[in-house]
Amino acid sequence: MVLKTFRGIRNERWLYDARFMQKHMDLYLIDLLQKKEVDKVLDYIDQPKRLYQTVLQRLIAEKVPRSDEEWRSFASHVTQAIEKAALATLEVDSGRAQDFVGQLRNEFLHGYLQSELLASAFLIDCRDEYQDCDKEEKKEFLEACTTKLIQVIKNQKFPPKKREFAKRLVPKVVQYMKALNDPAALPRCDACCTMCKSLCIEAANHDTKLTPHDVIHQPAGIAGVHCSKSLELSSTTCSQSYEQNETFRLSNEDENVSHKYRDYAKVFNGWKDPRINEELPLREYILAKYNEDIAQKYGLKPCPEIPPNYFRDLSTIKRQLQREIQN
Repeated sequence: MVLKTFRGIRNERWLYDARFMQKHMDLYLIDLLQKKEVDKVLDYIDQPKRLYQTVLQRLIAEKVPRSDEEWRSFASHVTQAIEKAALATLEVDSGRAQDFVGQLRNEFLHGYLQSELLASAFLIDCRDEYQDCDKEEKKEFLEACTTKLIQVIKNQKFPPKKREFAKRLVPKVVQYMKALNDPAALPRCDACCTMCKSLCIEAANHDTKLTPHDVIHQPAGIAGVHCSKSLELSSTTCSQSYEQNETFRLSNEDENVSHKYRDYAKVFNGWKDPRINEELPLREYILAKYNEDIAQKYGLKPCPEIPPNYFRDLSTIKRQLQREIQN
């Protein structure tokens, strides 16, 4: 199921295109805002890795094949492999049990299922323990093998409903993709900007020495970035602060130590300077609309000057995101 699900999503744009995935994440946040779950939205913005994992898992879950149909197909092919392996022992006079195990392993490995996992379960030595099998009638041995092993399949608990099964399966799909490390089918890197909490747009497992982390920076105040003197939330992005040659301080350093945004890549090893300057309409809307809520969350003061273009219509943002995804 992991493999089948992976094959079904490997060409999905939201998997390999960070900007496209950003649209899906923003749509998810809009749904929460429309349900008045503002606190949950602000928590997700503060924990972007969790937001990404949530949306990624939802998107993958939609592509998981029906577990009941897949189980019937799987059980049928396992049964066929058992029957073929047992039939092959009719030509064997000695070492019948060991031959059966070998035939079964071969069927699982090279037959329809092509499963190394199933084949490895039958790397067992039957030569001593099952010598008495050679004394049985060939058809008796064949019937015993097929009847008992097929009954094992029938006794297996049927997979749960699709939603429950997908919840268990999806993390394994993500883990498989990361382990496979196929550049054409990797989820997104989940590192985030120390300042504004925007996620890296590169693929998971990327070598930061060759391709440093890079980000479409959101208004920093949305993540609690503020003026150290006034304690007022900031409305600018890291990219804008870079262009304006502004400075910042880090909470884990002495309050007298400051850094220039122009030195961003030096301060944050493995990161590019914040040069991407693209609008994120929903994030701007959230800062404008929930300025007071954000300030309260971080124990700060609201941003005193929100740019006029941050005041948008949520329904318009949603429709625009939906159009961009559909197109």
